[in-house]
Amino acid sequence: MATIIRSASEGTSNSVQMTQEDLPSEEENCFLARVWSSFIKAMNFLIVSIGNLCCCRSAAPKPILPEPEPLTPQSVPKSSDFSASGPLVMQTPLESENAELMKEINGISSRILLPQPVEDLSVIQDISRLTAQQTVDILVQPEKAPSPSHLQEIRYLNVMGYSQKTNVNQIFASVFLGNYDALRSVDASKGNNPNKFTRVISVTTQDPNTTDEFVRVSIPEHIARMVMKVHDEEAAWIELETHFERLFQFIDDARIAKENILIHCTQGQSRSATVLLAYIMNRFHVSLQDALTFVKTRRFLVEPIPALLARLSQYEKSLKHPL
Repeated sequence: MATIIRSASEGTSNSVQMTQEDLPSEEENCFLARVWSSFIKAMNFLIVSIGNLCCCRSAAPKPILPEPEPLTPQSVPKSSDFSASGPLVMQTPLESENAELMKEINGISSRILLPQPVEDLSVIQDISRLTAQQTVDILVQPEKAPSPSHLQEIRYLNVMGYSQKTNVNQIFASVFLGNYDALRSVDASKGNNPNKFTRVISVTTQDPNTTDEFVRVSIPEHIARMVMKVHDEEAAWIELETHFERLFQFIDDARIAKENILIHCTQGQSRSATVLLAYIMNRFHVSLQDALTFVKTRRFLVEPIPALLARLSQYEKSLKHPL
């Protein structure tokens, strides 16, 4: 049986007769459908890929940012705006304390007149013949002094004598300067550590391991000690200066911990004073004259020997004009 398919176009009418054998089979229709579906998918993938490639190559427009406002005195952050636990540390642990001490020490030699000895031997001989009560009377009533030079010498001897009787003096917070008897007070068998020292710097000519009972001191285990074995000669400065940074940090650690440290030599007058004077000049940025005057107001007998004093003067210049 034949099937007739009619096709119409404008103005004409044609009839085409096709036999059953001329039409595609069902298997051919399925194959063509699969080919068409694959073609459509391939075209879609190609279109998407081309679109993505174009997006990657085209530069995205940059956002326009407003110009930063200039810093004004009101907008500049202050040190108080940062917490101690923040990433920016405005001050070292001792910076504020050092600044206060620098203000106190700087220029002190021009503000304070320390008692000075007289060079007139006749005045010294006159005073040597006075009784203790007579010297006290002159100190209480200066008008009783035979002359201004007599009064000057008596005041000098009074301050010096008091200073020599004192084993240890506090120079500033946590830091003490003293003699060998001050060290003995740390030994549990000789004293009860009245100043609660937790650190000691010994600048001594004696061997710390000596068996001499007068010199040997037993330091409790909880007290840290640095021993500098030097002599009162110019060579002593070389031995000391080599270890200045260690010594200074040792003192800093005591001050940061709010613990007391003793710096001593035999008399607490020259070698140990040299270490402390160098520390004060280094940390507080003051002159040797101001440092020496400041220390003498706390421990009057302090007087480095000329060789060490000359080295301290050179050290002062090196701090002002480092290489």
